[in-house]
Amino acid sequence: MVVWSVEYNEYHQFRLLRILKASKSAARLRGLSITKQSHFVTELHVHLLDQHNIDFDESDKAEKILTKTQNDS
Repeated sequence: MVVWSVEYNEYHQFRLLRILKASKSAARLRGLSITKQSHFVTELHVHLLDQHNIDFDESDKAEKILTKTQNDS
């Protein structure tokens, strides 16, 4: 009885056989990055006494934020 063992790496095959557009391949040859991430955005949840979510901008004044909390019932 003969047992055949085949090692198949699907990710490696995908990387070998995928088609690149001209602009992406030229950027890759030159070592350029096509996409960049300039900064991370972290969403912070603010909970009040009764656990209500309040959305506000950093530019909002404290009075405006407090009126949002009072109108939330």
